[in-house]
Amino acid sequence: MSTDGETMGTPEPRPTQLGNVLEGNCGTIVTVEVNGKQKQVCRMSCFIFPADSSVRMKVLAFVEWKWFDRFILLCIVVNSLAMAVYDQRGPNDSGVNFVIDSIIDNILTAIFLLECLLKILAWGFCIDQTTYLRDPWNVLDFVVVVSGVIGWLPGTADSGLSFLRLFRVLRPLRSLNAVPQMKVLVNTVISSVPRLGNVSVMGAFLFVVFGIIGTTLLTGIFYRQCREADPILVNACWSWNSTNEGRLCGGRNMCEAGGFCRGHEEDPIEDYRPIFPGGKQGFPWCEGSAPAKVFPETDFVHFDHIIGAVILVFQCMTLEGWTDLMYMVQDGFNTPLAWVYFLILVMITSFFMLNVALAVVDEARDDFEDGSSKNDTDLEDDVDMFESIADPDPVMWHESNFVRYAYRFAYWEPFTNFIMLIIAGNVISMMLEVFPPQVAWDPGLNICGKVFLGIFVFEMMVMLVALGPKGYVKNVSTAFDGAVVTVSIIEEIMGGSSGLKALRTLRFFRVLGKLAKKWQAFGILLKAMMHTGMALRYWLVLFILVLYIFTLMFIQFFALEFHFKDPDSLAAMDDSQGQMWCAGNEDRPWNYRQDCIPRAHFDTFLWGFVTIFQIMTGENWNTIMYAGMRSKGAGFSFLFVIIILFGQILFLSLFLSMLISKFDEVQDTLEEAAYRMNALNAASKSSGGLSASSSDLDQKKMGLPPQVESSSGPSFSITKKSSQVAPQPDDDELMECATSLDEDDEVPDPTTEAGKKIAGVFVKAEDEVPSPTTEAGKKIAGVFVRAVSRDLQSLKGTRESKEGVKKDFSPQRSLGSQRSLDSHKEKGKVLSPPALAKWPRGYSWFMMTTANPIRRLAHFLLVFEIRGCQVFDNFILVCILLNSLCMGIDNPLTDPSLWYSIMLREL
Repeated sequence: MSTDGETMGTPEPRPTQLGNVLEGNCGTIVTVEVNGKQKQVCRMSCFIFPADSSVRMKVLAFVEWKWFDRFILLCIVVNSLAMAVYDQRGPNDSGVNFVIDSIIDNILTAIFLLECLLKILAWGFCIDQTTYLRDPWNVLDFVVVVSGVIGWLPGTADSGLSFLRLFRVLRPLRSLNAVPQMKVLVNTVISSVPRLGNVSVMGAFLFVVFGIIGTTLLTGIFYRQCREADPILVNACWSWNSTNEGRLCGGRNMCEAGGFCRGHEEDPIEDYRPIFPGGKQGFPWCEGSAPAKVFPETDFVHFDHIIGAVILVFQCMTLEGWTDLMYMVQDGFNTPLAWVYFLILVMITSFFMLNVALAVVDEARDDFEDGSSKNDTDLEDDVDMFESIADPDPVMWHESNFVRYAYRFAYWEPFTNFIMLIIAGNVISMMLEVFPPQVAWDPGLNICGKVFLGIFVFEMMVMLVALGPKGYVKNVSTAFDGAVVTVSIIEEIMGGSSGLKALRTLRFFRVLGKLAKKWQAFGILLKAMMHTGMALRYWLVLFILVLYIFTLMFIQFFALEFHFKDPDSLAAMDDSQGQMWCAGNEDRPWNYRQDCIPRAHFDTFLWGFVTIFQIMTGENWNTIMYAGMRSKGAGFSFLFVIIILFGQILFLSLFLSMLISKFDEVQDTLEEAAYRMNALNAASKSSGGLSASSSDLDQKKMGLPPQVESSSGPSFSITKKSSQVAPQPDDDELMECATSLDEDDEVPDPTTEAGKKIAGVFVKAEDEVPSPTTEAGKKIAGVFVRAVSRDLQSLKGTRESKEGVKKDFSPQRSLGSQRSLDSHKEKGKVLSPPALAKWPRGYSWFMMTTANPIRRLAHFLLVFEIRGCQVFDNFILVCILLNSLCMGIDNPLTDPSLWYSIMLREL
C-alpha cells in the first residue's frame, strides 16, 4: 500500500507532533502525517475527538484521499448538469423535473452534507486557524449545504424560504478548487476588488453629481409630448388627446402648427403644464388620458429622482443607448445643453474613469500567478527552433530512392510555392461565387474547382509517399489537409451541392504558415498570438464557468417572467406571466405560443446563457434590464449593475491586462531568439566556417535543411543541444568586454587576450562548441569579435536609455558595415563624407543650388526666430486655425449673398 495516496487504498495516518506546539482556543495545533503528507490540525475537533483518535485519523485520511475529492467533483458536475437540463416550462411532478427534484437533488444534498460533516470531524468546526470554516471555499460549501438541508424541512416551499434554492447555483464554484491554477486565478480576481475601492468611490461621486445636475435641470421632461388641445371635460373626467408623434417636445421639437406641447401637471415650467378650463375641479382623468411618458424605458431611466438619474448615468457610462437618451433631452429641453451634458458625462465616466479602473486592474494583475511559466514548453521549443542553425538529416520512413526523391520534391521550395499559389487561387475562385449564379463565369469556376482538386489530390499522394501513412497522419498540417481533400472528393462525387465545400477555405491557413516561415516578423507575431491564447486557457474556463453560474442565477429570478403584451416596447406585462406559454394560443403548437416572449429571456438554459453573454459584451444590455425591472420591479436593476461591473469592468479588464502582458512577454522572448539566430547565421556565413557540400546545396535547392559539416580542416557543429547549452551574453558581460576596448583601437584579433575575452562571451568551452583557444574556435570567434565590438562600444552610451526604448538593430547590416570599416582600416584609409552628387541631386526645383540667394532667403524665413519661437511655423499654424474656424462657422443653409457668408468663403 503506497503512502503517497496514489492507490485506491486509504492508509491510516500516523499522528506525530513535530516542531513547536502552537497554542489555540481549542487546545493546541499538532502536525500529523496523512497519506504521506504533513497536515496541521486542531488537537480537539468539536471538543470531542482528539488528534490521536483512531476514528478522527481514519476520517482525516478519507477526506484527504484524492479519490474522495474526485468523487465530490463528479457530484458537483452532475448537480450542475441537472440544474442546466431542468425544464422551467415543464411540470414539477413528472418527467425530468420530478427526477431532479425528488431523486437527484436529495441524493446530492445528502452526499454534500456527509462531506461537510466528515470534514468538520477531521479538521474541527470554526474556532482554530486550521478548522473547516477558516477556509473561504468551505464557507461557500457550508452555505450551500445548509440551504439544501433547510429545503428538506416541510412547508419551506410555501413559507418564502424557497429563495434558498438559489445558493445551489454557487456549487459549481467548488470545482475551481480542484485545479490549482483556477483557484489562484479566482483568488486574484477577488483580491483585486478591494483595490478598486477608490475608483468605486470616485465613480459613485460622479454618478451622484451628474444625477443631481439632471434632476435639477431636466426633471419632468420625459412627460412632454404634443397634444391636439388642452384637456376637456367629458362625462365627469378629463379627456386629453395626443398627436402620437412619438417624440418629446419643448426643445428641438416644438410641435407642428396647431399643436400644443404639454407635460405633467407638476412640470417645473408653467408653459408646459396642462390648462384645465375652470380648473380641474376634482375630476379624474379619463382612461388613457392621464399624462404618461412617451417612451416606456423612461419609466426606469429618467431625471425625476436621484435613483433613476444614477441608473441613467450608469447606462451612459457603458456607452449603450446614450445617444437615444441625448436625442430625447434635445427634443424635450435644449439641444446645446444636452450635447454638453452628455459629452462631459461620457468623457469623464467612460473614457476616463473606466480606463482608470483598467489601470488599477492591470496593477493588481502584477501579483497574478497562474503557473503558466511552468507550462511554457511549447514556447521553449520555438525558442530552440529560432536559435538552432539547421535540423538534422530527416530519417526516411522507408529506405528507397523513390521515397527520398518524393520527400525532396514535397519540400522543394518551388513546389511548395506553387501549392500556396493554388490555394490562394482556390480561395479567390470561391470568393467569386455569387447568388443568383452568374451564367457567364459559372462554368469556368467549376472547371477551376476540379483542376484545383486534382492538384490537391496529387499533392496528398506525394506527401503520403514522402512521409508515409503514419507520418502523414501524425503531422497535424498534412492530416488536416488530407481530411479536407477527402471531404472535397466526397462532395464532388455527391454532385458539388453540399455545404462541405466551405471547408476548402481552411486550406488558406497553410498560406499563413508559409508566410510565417518566409516573413520572420509575421512568424513571431503569429507564434506570439498562439502562445498568448494558450496561456489564457484557464481564464477562458473561468469565464465560461462564470457565465454558467450567472445563467443559473438569473433563471432562478426571471424564468417565465418575460411575458409582455408587446415584446418590442416592453411597455406592459402580459396576463400569461408566470405560465409556460403565451395566453390565447392553447390550441396551437408550442412554437406558435411565444409571441409575448422577447428573444432574450431566461425560460431555457440555452437562451439564458446567450442572454448573459450578451449582457457581458454590453450589447443592448439595457433593454434586458428594462425587461427585468418591468417584470420583477425596479430593485432588480441591481443584478444587472453587478453583472456589468463584474463582467465588463473587472473580468474583461483583467483579461485585457493579462493578454497585453503575456503577449509582450512572449513576443519579446521570440524576438530575442530570432535576433540571436540571425546574428549567428550571419556570422557563420561571413566566417566561411560552415561549408556546404554539393549534396547540401542540392538539398537547399529542394527546400531541405542542409547538413552542417565541413569537408576539410577541423570540423565542428552547432546543434540544437549546443545552442541550448551555450550561454548567451547579457548586458553585464557586454559592458565588461566593452571596457577593454577604446574607440580608436583596431578590432582585436581573436588570438589576443582582448579577442578571447569578447569571443568567450559567445563561444564557451563545451563538448559540441569549440573553445576560442583552438583553431576552429579562433575561426568562428573572429567573426563574433568583428561583428559585436563596435556595438559593445556603443552600448556604453545607450544603456541608460534602454528602458522604454527599443533599439533598431539589424545584424546583417551591422556586420556588413563593420566589415567595410575594417577593410578601410586595414588599408590605412581615412573615411570621409561622400562627395556631393551631380545634378539633379541637391538642387531645389531642379535649378537652385545651396548658394542661390532665393533659396538662402527661403531658408532664412524658415529658421527665423524671435525669442526662441519660429515665426514662419507659428504664422502657418495661425492660418490653419483661422481656416478651420471659418469652415466650422460656415453654414451651407445660410443665404450665400449675406456679407458674412461671402467673407467666410473668401477667407
